[in-house]
Amino acid sequence: MTTTTKLTNAEREQKLRDANEAYMNGDAIMRDSEYDALWREHQDARADDAHETDDPVWRDTILNKVGAAPHPQSGFAKVKHSCKMESLDNVFAGDDGNIEDLTKWLAKLNGDEACKGCALVAEPKIDGLSLRLTYARIGQSEHVHLTKAVTRGDGETGDDVTANVRATMMVPLELRHDHSIEVNGEVFMTFDGFRALNERQKAAGQELYSNPRNAAAGILRRKDSGQVFNQGLSFLAHGIATGASADRYADDANGLQSLGLKFAPAAFLLADGSNNAKGRTVSLDWLKEIAKQPYPTDGVVIKVNNYSIRQHLGSTSRAPRWAIAFKFKQEEVETTLKAITVQVGRSGVLTPVAELEPVEVDGSVVSRATLHNEDQINRLGLQVGDRVVVRKAGAIIPEVLRSITHGERKIQSIFFLTKHIDGVCPSCGGMSFEKRKTEDEEKTASVWMCTNTAGCPAQMAARIEHMASRDCLNLSQMGTELCAEIAFRAPLELDEFEHPFDLFAAPTSWFANLSWTTESGSKMTFGASRANTLRRAMDAAEKLPLRNWIVALGIHTVGKNTSKEISRLCENVEGLRQECNSHIGLFRRMVVHHDNKRQKDFDELKAKFNVSHHLGPVSLRNLVEFVISDAGAYALSLIPDTVKSDNYAPEPVKAEPAAGDSLLKGKTVVLTGAISVPRHVMEAELEKVGAVLSSSVSKKTDFLIAGEDCGSKLDKAKKAGVRILTEAEARAML
Repeated sequence: MTTTTKLTNAEREQKLRDANEAYMNGDAIMRDSEYDALWREHQDARADDAHETDDPVWRDTILNKVGAAPHPQSGFAKVKHSCKMESLDNVFAGDDGNIEDLTKWLAKLNGDEACKGCALVAEPKIDGLSLRLTYARIGQSEHVHLTKAVTRGDGETGDDVTANVRATMMVPLELRHDHSIEVNGEVFMTFDGFRALNERQKAAGQELYSNPRNAAAGILRRKDSGQVFNQGLSFLAHGIATGASADRYADDANGLQSLGLKFAPAAFLLADGSNNAKGRTVSLDWLKEIAKQPYPTDGVVIKVNNYSIRQHLGSTSRAPRWAIAFKFKQEEVETTLKAITVQVGRSGVLTPVAELEPVEVDGSVVSRATLHNEDQINRLGLQVGDRVVVRKAGAIIPEVLRSITHGERKIQSIFFLTKHIDGVCPSCGGMSFEKRKTEDEEKTASVWMCTNTAGCPAQMAARIEHMASRDCLNLSQMGTELCAEIAFRAPLELDEFEHPFDLFAAPTSWFANLSWTTESGSKMTFGASRANTLRRAMDAAEKLPLRNWIVALGIHTVGKNTSKEISRLCENVEGLRQECNSHIGLFRRMVVHHDNKRQKDFDELKAKFNVSHHLGPVSLRNLVEFVISDAGAYALSLIPDTVKSDNYAPEPVKAEPAAGDSLLKGKTVVLTGAISVPRHVMEAELEKVGAVLSSSVSKKTDFLIAGEDCGSKLDKAKKAGVRILTEAEARAML
């Protein structure tokens, strides 16, 4: 284990600052346990120096600060909080599981006469991204609407992610509340949601997220708000920043929860650590019971319930004195790195995998852990034979934390992966490799690719497995090992095999005779019975709707929701061909407009056919390029003629929609700024009354609907004399 005792105060301070900034911007470079240990060491150093020296490090130390400043190039507007978003002081479970530090904190709290016997609230400490929501009145509305959603940042200023939060639909956009209120909480991802997200990433041939927190932070900070909906984000509130209605936090939480705003689940005890209702006292088991949730937690937060007592206790420069975070010791286990192997995905991405000496971690045996990419291997300084420390990231994914054999040593080889696979793809033996830099928000990662798309068995096996998945053609008999065997033998033994769909023409007897050696070394034969079951599943698949077959094509970025939207606009395979191939096809025209930067024409087509955010410019281009390619044309020809859309409803806007007496009928309207509902919802409401939507202000514009934080469109509208409406005024005209 790398120690920190030899660091100077300045070096320790800088390491903490770097780790803190990376963590707050969704790209952790230090494990929680390492950070906490370094933080405590820094606190001890300051306490020692207070009696001897006046080290300048302590004048502006991170020990007095909250979070980190928002990333200057995050792309989001910076918003100053109305009141500080504080952090929490921590106490930790001892190595033997004792809770002495927490017991001391409770005793100190109970020793204050004003706090003796006061009620405490205990909540799971959610491992997510801190967020403050502002609900305020808009115009003459009787209720409050979500007007701001801002990350914690450095506690004083955060990133404005309002549009993305609205698009997620994870919090109510309106509360039947009688006054403005600011609520603190956490954005997170459940374990099930995280698994589903990584399944979608895998199906799209994209890099997997390492843990739920990084996934939640990355998705919430996407530049396109259309890409955050239905991605598994959740929110739970855990505090009232301003606008409290009651005298106690629990009463406020219950009131707001009854209006639809979800709060973290709470348990109650007294300041002396007792719980009269259950006749028990706080214990490690009790704390673990609170922290056990279907989402990542890293401890329990205990806080005073009464607001007046909170005010009496006050805060330090960074944290309230009326609350504490109790953290569990995460299980970290040593084992040996036996080998580094390489997996090949269906898009050709090479992913390094750590093969480990099997070891039990948090109740299950771990023998493999993804290493994500070459950059992580080099950062960890790994080589075969190292003793390494592993844990389950987010309680799900096994990960290698560090090497304890070689410490800080780094690998010097630039071409790590090709070095470990002798310069060829481990599946096909091809040597046509590319090393790419994939963009993910502000960070990049080195990714190696096997470009032998047509002839690589591993890529084909992954495509077959994707086709057989539940969201595609639901051929549950096709497991990973069978798909690998099919990918190897089908090109050699079947008359025609260029695409997974070709397997529908393969004889049932061919499947029955397939055999392979399992990972345990035993011989497995598929057999006639399972082959017949597979054939029945294939027959059933031919009756599945078009959307299932579209996602089964395996087009990059075209997943379940995107395929559903495509099938809404295409009645059958021939319709899909026409929309992509014809110069008057909807998808072809949208791509051309976007590529030629004719945004107005693109937006008008999107509005006319009510194209949802699931089918954005990137997915459209990937779809069109696939359909017009030779490989795509061949794959489409294999889809049975009986396959039809089950949700075909293009719903183009009629020339004269029935709009009643709306004052916006036939008027050209531009929408700008942040509003209380997702933009596509407001656009649909405007279209229903006959308004003509436009993306730019011109002399022909009749109205500009201005939300919050408007940009140049508002200035342009004022100069052009365009009538400007608030959201409330526009709704009154619908």
